[in-house]
Amino acid sequence: MELKPPSLPRLPWMTAADIVDAKLEDEVWLWDNVLPRDCLTILSAAPKTGKSTFLYPLLVSMLHGKPFLGLDCPIKCRIVLMALEERRTTVLRRLQWWGVKRQDPLFLHCGAWNLNKTAVSGLQEELIAYRADVLAIDTLGQAWAEALDDENNNTGITRVLAPLLVMTRALKLQTILVHHNRKAGGKHGLQVRGGSALFADVDQALFLDRVKGKPRQRTLGFLGRFPETPEEDLEIHWEVGGAYVLASAAKTEDEETKQAQAHLQQHLGVVGKATLNELVTATGQPRTTVRRLLAGSKFTKIGAGSNKDPFRYCLVGPRRQK
Repeated sequence: MELKPPSLPRLPWMTAADIVDAKLEDEVWLWDNVLPRDCLTILSAAPKTGKSTFLYPLLVSMLHGKPFLGLDCPIKCRIVLMALEERRTTVLRRLQWWGVKRQDPLFLHCGAWNLNKTAVSGLQEELIAYRADVLAIDTLGQAWAEALDDENNNTGITRVLAPLLVMTRALKLQTILVHHNRKAGGKHGLQVRGGSALFADVDQALFLDRVKGKPRQRTLGFLGRFPETPEEDLEIHWEVGGAYVLASAAKTEDEETKQAQAHLQQHLGVVGKATLNELVTATGQPRTTVRRLLAGSKFTKIGAGSNKDPFRYCLVGPRRQK
């Protein structure tokens, strides 16, 4: 009996000779030993731990090719940020606070976006046009809300994530998915909210956790497929000005205050003037902390303090806003 050739296209098999002769590319790290190209990453933390507060300065460091938490960002990245959860004004104020420049290759979408095959296909065209290196989706829960009825459905999770994973591979992206921990917590990836397929499907996982009794301390843990992935958690400190630094490099409170006031001075030099609430949003700091920073001699308050003319803060001197 004569065998007929298969009617479907053949799979792209490799022979042993192909495997031996293959030219392997070096890993390209966008954040040393943590975030490489061609990688699907999850950043997971409990609600209000500071995921977005952590993400934004990380993205700006990658944007400018500057170290973050003592680890190099050796390439100036082109970044696409999809802010699906927070208000547009909140996102803009935070990005302004962290020093985004007019010429920076940062492309922002604020608002709804549903994760499905058609949407990913359209997004891929835009990422190609922007020549993106990094895609950040904040948050995954908002993105897959319509496509996934049950976050504990492992088959559904893999189905929904598949187009995103294929796109990440095709464009050699670093794709960061911001997500929440489950209420019960856990360790070794079990703290990630939803079915275990989510943790299984990603290449790299970052876990941001509070430190009991130390409101300004966090730990950053890592689990991933790469041998370079750090084995030890990073002990990090949330400064008065909103920046994350290594706990070992933390400054005294007076030094932090002076640095935060200098940052605030620079920020108001760009935006001109801002209300207390606007500065609280931009810095991510409590109102009492921002009030304390504004007590410095470099700042002054203008306005009538009414609903139509609220108090606004600006710089003292020739750049003062009328």
